[in-house]
Amino acid sequence: MVDSSDEVRLQECTEELQSLLAEDNLKNVPLLVFANKQDLQFALDAEQIMSTLTLMEIKDRTWTI
Repeated sequence: MVDSSDEVRLQECTEELQSLLAEDNLKNVPLLVFANKQDLQFALDAEQIMSTLTLMEIKDRTWTI
């Protein structure tokens, strides 16, 4: 789950996600990203979150926002 309205924390999430994706125990496990707080005025949309988390670079598993 990511906070769509907090870009600083989203950067932290990106780093943590990369660490988790490198874990052997999680290899090929699908990824579901919950974009929380979409109702707030300055929340990033799904495409911006996808870009920030570099989800397009994930090739070894399926993912969804």
